[in-house]
Amino acid sequence: MAKSILVRVKLLGSGTGGDAYRVNLPTYAHIHGDVTDGYAIVSIPLDILGLSDDDLKGETPHQTTEGPLYMILSDDNLKKAQDHLDSAYPDKGHALELVSG
Repeated sequence: MAKSILVRVKLLGSGTGGDAYRVNLPTYAHIHGDVTDGYAIVSIPLDILGLSDDDLKGETPHQTTEGPLYMILSDDNLKKAQDHLDSAYPDKGHALELVSG
């Protein structure tokens, strides 16, 4: 099983009937949603983002009870992840929209 990381991303949806709360990623496990501030903390496998442990060496996560939380990623890693999502999931419009706070 691929290693997963926690990221804080933009929460989409209104939480009503046909517009459930969600994030714009192909695969994730929902950990926490903050409707008021519009973000979700999700666990996502590194390989879905096209990132590796080596890519994360320069990043500074927040330590949480569920594991390291990456609220900010370098521009290089954000670009690498977005390029990978675009390539691996063409025409899906997935986006790694990090929300720092």
